[in-house]
Amino acid sequence: QDVAQKYRLPAEDRGVSLRADLETDLAWISADVGLIERALENVLDNALRYTPKGGRIDIVLRPHYDRLRIEVEDTGPGIPEEELEHVFERHYRGQNISGKGAGLGLAIVKRLCELYGWSVHFRNRESGGLRAELRFFGG
Repeated sequence: QDVAQKYRLPAEDRGVSLRADLETDLAWISADVGLIERALENVLDNALRYTPKGGRIDIVLRPHYDRLRIEVEDTGPGIPEEELEHVFERHYRGQNISGKGAGLGLAIVKRLCELYGWSVHFRNRESGGLRAELRFFGG
């Protein structure tokens, strides 16, 4: 909820609709909330950067077995299929990417996931845009 609230005003300023569908009946996990927020913020930074005016970003929080699943979907241009496997590389910037950024945000997300046994996946949506799925769990 805090992260969604943090991005609501910047999204409005860019003319992007931000919707958060946050299920409340979730299993408890033991994890560092700050690190989860950092990973989610890095994904949302990218979604907001590439979603055009009039577009939409959806944040969905759901249980997934003994894990917490967060999905971030946007209506941006997506990523060419041949580039999807490279999005987590440090300093990688796709061929059609313009704008500012060091190309570190998603590399940080991937590293956090590796360190804590979480997972992150990106795929293009059939209707356009990108879907990021993060799965967090802890004992």
